[in-house]
Amino acid sequence: CLNRPRLLALLLLLAGYGPAGVARETLLPYLWPESGAAQADASLRQALAALRRAFGPDALRTTPGRVALDPARVDVDLWRFEAAAARGDADAALAEHGGAFAQGFVAPHGLVELARWLDARRAAVHERLVAVLEAALAARERAGD
Repeated sequence: CLNRPRLLALLLLLAGYGPAGVARETLLPYLWPESGAAQADASLRQALAALRRAFGPDALRTTPGRVALDPARVDVDLWRFEAAAARGDADAALAEHGGAFAQGFVAPHGLVELARWLDARRAAVHERLVAVLEAALAARERAGD
């Protein structure tokens, strides 16, 4: 089911935007820039239905204007990493870091805005990792390790 590049891209967008989710209209130009609004919205509905089939009907939280992965139903290592980093728990953050965001995924041809978003999100996660490593190193130096 997730062998379709745009469907995988939607999953990455939902994970990358975090548990609060993202506005539906934000997703459309990333995934269907060549489509009119009505067609893009229909494509999004179909893609969300495919994700529900793949992960279960409760995996997504949708409202008329937003869509999100349900953190009670979907475990995202990026979210665990960011939560640990936010609370200053470097050891937990490093344990949760699973590598570069969407490592190996290349935006499908023509999805320029998606490629830009992926680059920016990857850079943000990398910067967060560097900050966690610097904090961990400073803490160990203070402790005399």
